[in-house]
Amino acid sequence: MRRLLLLALGLISGSMWAASDTTQWSFPAIYGVSFNQTVLRQWNAGGQNNLAAGAILRQQAIAVRGKWRWEQLLDATYSLNIQEGITRKIDDKLEYATRFDYLLREDPLWKVSGFSSFKTQFVKGFAKPGDSVYISRAFAPAYGIAGLGLTHKTDGLDLYASPVTAKFTWVLDSALSAQGVFGLVPGQRFRQELGLYGNARFQRSFKGGIKMDLRLNAFANYLQAPFSVDIDSDLLLVYKNKGPLSITLRSQNLLDRDVLLRDTNGDGKLDASGIQTKQFMGLGLTYEFGKK
Repeated sequence: MRRLLLLALGLISGSMWAASDTTQWSFPAIYGVSFNQTVLRQWNAGGQNNLAAGAILRQQAIAVRGKWRWEQLLDATYSLNIQEGITRKIDDKLEYATRFDYLLREDPLWKVSGFSSFKTQFVKGFAKPGDSVYISRAFAPAYGIAGLGLTHKTDGLDLYASPVTAKFTWVLDSALSAQGVFGLVPGQRFRQELGLYGNARFQRSFKGGIKMDLRLNAFANYLQAPFSVDIDSDLLLVYKNKGPLSITLRSQNLLDRDVLLRDTNGDGKLDASGIQTKQFMGLGLTYEFGKK
């Protein structure tokens, strides 16, 4: 099944570039950095020195040729906090997604699409500051998606649904693989699933300089647990009026049924999944350019 999906995506891309029309490219993007610092010297009320810094990159590349459309997205974030000489990672994400569309109907807009994505992180992650044993690292875990489906697009909203999608999980680290984490059994480094997949993306600019980019993904493994849905939401809000300064808010919520986070019976062993939440807000510089 995986080879068939990859072959189909390759045929889609080959057919697109074999077309005779001129290709039109656009590169919309958001780049941003943020900083926060607290310095205390003989401060009677108490407190701690603190430095926080983060960077965000959301770069798109869009090619249109005749009835074909090729969208690529590189989404990367990294932020850290330094407090009393201890460095903590706050945010860490690296994701690449691509989708080929062929126009079926313009009004309403329907397309047949081939979609794939890959997601991992940059550096090691630790459960607590000062820990020497990491719980994650680059490509441990890593997640991949590949499938064929239909896309419907309306004002600012992209909806994609695929009845046949392959999901891949990699844990390319011997120590983590031996623990059987991220939904894999001990010693397993790769897992493949087949199921239903849906993706929604909503982008909108509001009055007052507020821009929103919301992404929502859902996957259900119909071979093992068809009514157990994994959900991943990612919200990016950027406020920038006049001047170079901006306020960036990013919130990600993740529900993965294969990742155990809670101890429900008090025996000291994790036996249930839960909602993972990550939020980051910063004041800094944001640069946005390009048109879709």
